[in-house]
Amino acid sequence: MHDVSRDHGRNGRLRREKHAVSPRHTIAPLSKLRMNVLELSVAMVLTFAYCSGFGQTVTGAIRGEVEDPSAAAIANSVVTATNVATGVRTRTESDSSGAYSFQFLPIGYYIITAAEPGFEEESVGPIHLEIDEIVHINLKVRLGSVVGTVKVSGEAVA
Repeated sequence: MHDVSRDHGRNGRLRREKHAVSPRHTIAPLSKLRMNVLELSVAMVLTFAYCSGFGQTVTGAIRGEVEDPSAAAIANSVVTATNVATGVRTRTESDSSGAYSFQFLPIGYYIITAAEPGFEEESVGPIHLEIDEIVHINLKVRLGSVVGTVKVSGEAVA
């Protein structure tokens, strides 16, 4: 019940009369407002919790250059990163300046190998890669020995 003032005009006096006001009209808008605020708060908390998971990574990167003994860049060399624990191999090629890069490697221990025809295979590792870490590994390959087979066939001269 709420007090409501009304002027009935007969003798110019204001009289107070009690009128019943439905609780539905006063409580319902407040309840709806509270529910909307509650729903909005829950939605915001869930959104922030969901989005904060995207900022966390469990990967790292390994970068470097492939060079010969005179420090000249070796282009198009096949470079492999092998995860020691899983045996998974990731391959890439060095660019024209000899640079290579492995992005988004899962954390762990890796062996990095460079192979190029005419050169000996070069391996480095195991290298420990941690979360959000960028490890720089330069690989120097040595000139390889050329191994060939000469096959001679002939007939006896009479």
